[in-house]
Amino acid sequence: MEDQDHIVNHLLAMAECLRTQENPKVKMAMKCVLSCFKLRMSPHLLAHCNLVYGRMLYYHTEQLQLAKEYLLQSYQMTANFDDIFKETHLQAFILICEICMAEQNFASIIPQMVSEIPGALAYPYLYHRLILLLTEMYTIQSRAEDAVRLLEMGRQNAPENSPLTLYYPLTVNLVKMKLNVMEGPDDQPPDIIKSICEMPRTHPAVPNLHLFARGTQLAYWLSRGQAKSAKGFLRDMQQESQVYANSELPEGFVWCMMDVITILTCVFTVAHSMTTCLLDKAQKYYGIATNHLKAMEMKHASKPYDASTARLLEKMRIILDELLCQMNIISCQPKKALLNIRCILEMSSRNRFLAEEFFPLTHLLLANYCIYNDDNSEAAARHFKLAVSGVKGQQTGIIAHLHAALFYLRTCRLRDYYAIADKVHLRCLEGQTPVIEILGYTLYMYHSYLFNRQNEFRSHVVHNLGATKKQDFFRFHSLVFPMFSTYFTGNPQNVHSSVCTLVWSKKMVDHALLLWTYLHIKDFVSETETVQGITLKETVESIEAASAALANSKVEARTDEHHQKLVNWFDGDPMNFLPRELL
Repeated sequence: MEDQDHIVNHLLAMAECLRTQENPKVKMAMKCVLSCFKLRMSPHLLAHCNLVYGRMLYYHTEQLQLAKEYLLQSYQMTANFDDIFKETHLQAFILICEICMAEQNFASIIPQMVSEIPGALAYPYLYHRLILLLTEMYTIQSRAEDAVRLLEMGRQNAPENSPLTLYYPLTVNLVKMKLNVMEGPDDQPPDIIKSICEMPRTHPAVPNLHLFARGTQLAYWLSRGQAKSAKGFLRDMQQESQVYANSELPEGFVWCMMDVITILTCVFTVAHSMTTCLLDKAQKYYGIATNHLKAMEMKHASKPYDASTARLLEKMRIILDELLCQMNIISCQPKKALLNIRCILEMSSRNRFLAEEFFPLTHLLLANYCIYNDDNSEAAARHFKLAVSGVKGQQTGIIAHLHAALFYLRTCRLRDYYAIADKVHLRCLEGQTPVIEILGYTLYMYHSYLFNRQNEFRSHVVHNLGATKKQDFFRFHSLVFPMFSTYFTGNPQNVHSSVCTLVWSKKMVDHALLLWTYLHIKDFVSETETVQGITLKETVESIEAASAALANSKVEARTDEHHQKLVNWFDGDPMNFLPRELL
């Protein structure tokens, strides 16, 4: 019987028209493609139909497994065709790789990717896309040498004078940052980033390269808590993301779309604001970022993003709420922190990979929330155990263990403390990020205080004061002083230290730290004497105000309808008791 290829071609054209029109009709487009499978067509066109329908399922639905089945059919069929169908073959394969990336299923796909790369050289865009996808998989598996070797091969095969010759060294730098194998001083950007940031902006690809260079360096510094090092780069990235917000992207490879870069810049600003205790600024940029995310979601229906961009947007939204949640707990706004936690759970419940990554971090947030509310120490202990056992990533794991260890010391759970003591020993913290090192010394400062080891305590205080001052860790710096004053009562230096702490605790609206500090100042003021202009009346009023603010915030949080449900969420799907319509 005669093939009906001409009808199939008309249906495919109609489907593409429906999909890309101003008000897209994706369901109708998919029905057009589905109807093609009821017709007789040549094997070559059938392979193409499988690719088109698999791609539609991938971009427009959550049915990744079904999309993978259609794409596999196209991939397997085109493997036996002439070289003229090689491009279709590779297009199907790259989408299969994207799905495997989303599923974190690397074992079966990596050998195939390695074997397909040489044959993809004739199609530069697809070749370099395969290289970068495989690099990402190697990085997730912590295979730094394989990733760097692959990127060097990609650079050698990039066209001369192409932006790719610069993207590849930057990506090598990014891999080393992710896997914490950087060389040279950690407070200075590497030479490749310096040279790219100094390039003139005449070439259309340079702005995107500038943002890539600054963005990767900022992510590295902020993940380590190095706010002082990041300040200049953040200011430059804010300016450049505004200047190029509406500019057209150059053809070929780009690091990121400009609207995504705008959101990423806001995330960096919120992270920097958290480290430097600027709550108002963090809230402002949180609002800007969430508004941009909502606008991008509205655009998603007509022009879907690739899976990596969609994953990035989901994670950025979760990270925004995670950052603001920590600030809301510190600034005595636990009810707002509850809202952030609910948003994190709603987003991370959308697929099991987000859940595996962010549920343990949510348990860590809930543990600190329980500590704030005082009367939930048993729930806090359970949340800490879930966090330390489930959290992914070496650095995040150490931070979770340090938080848990501080809690165990505070509540005299010495058996639990010594069960994880090896994971947080000072020798394990050598070579770690500055924020981990400082948090570790804070733990041991508290430990030596509890066990009355005066020399150790003094040594840890001196270390932390120097380390926190070096990178502008204002909150850590402020916490050291009242701990020192508590141990060495009556020391005249305590007066100056307490006044310094007041500045930052007021800036952060940290009522707990304010209360602690004013209680120290009260020891030095009287009816007739003041301390650096602070009177006894002001001190007493401030103590009463801070105490009332703390008490009221706890009552307000406990009366929230979701307080008890979240505190007692230890396993299962959180959406079972937090209905989506409430979120």
